[in-house]
Amino acid sequence: MILILVLQIDSVYEVYLNKLYSSEPNEVKSAYEFFKKMSIARSNKYDLYFCAYSLQILYFSTKEFNKEKFLDEAIKLLEKAIKIDNKFSEAYALLSGLYGIKAGMNIFYGMFYGPKASQMIRKALEIDSLNPRVMYAYAQNLIYTPPAYGGDFDKGVEILKRIINKYENGYKDSGIIKWGYKESIFALAIAYEERKDYKNAYIYYKKLVDIEPNNEFYKNKVKEMETKL
Repeated sequence: MILILVLQIDSVYEVYLNKLYSSEPNEVKSAYEFFKKMSIARSNKYDLYFCAYSLQILYFSTKEFNKEKFLDEAIKLLEKAIKIDNKFSEAYALLSGLYGIKAGMNIFYGMFYGPKASQMIRKALEIDSLNPRVMYAYAQNLIYTPPAYGGDFDKGVEILKRIINKYENGYKDSGIIKWGYKESIFALAIAYEERKDYKNAYIYYKKLVDIEPNNEFYKNKVKEMETKL
């Protein structure tokens, strides 16, 4: 009976992981609600991690005025995950990226969150420097942290491109956490768009549409970039 229950949970978990990895905002919201309930029901680092990861996706894909709340909740969840496992490189990496985003919002956040982002990415790199998601977080840290606090946009972009090449040359994730390829492409598109480099933003949004031709969010972003070229 216990084995059947475990298998049923694993099966449902897989369904919501697929929703999460689809990057479709409505599917991601559904995944967030599931992982949020799971994180409340039990003390599991992966529930906390996936809930936080879904919030990061929602932050980038929503146009809500007060979307910073997604980052704040995700940060709290990852801090809990690290208390459960202080060698959880994936959590350190994602947390570093979130701190980096906060650091780039204004000069005061930069002074507070910039050093925290650097501390988290150093810890993640110390544990697992070859992990593409650790590399992704390092890139995000460089892109969003102000130069005065160690940020380097061009270096961050170059790291994201290396991650993309890594996957396109046959890299396969092992374990339950399986993201990094599409997300690196999306991160490049966002980074270029925020720099008003609409030509490069268009290139990477178009690449996402080529991967997921039915993704309405990506298609709308391509159309939006076309109007700005």
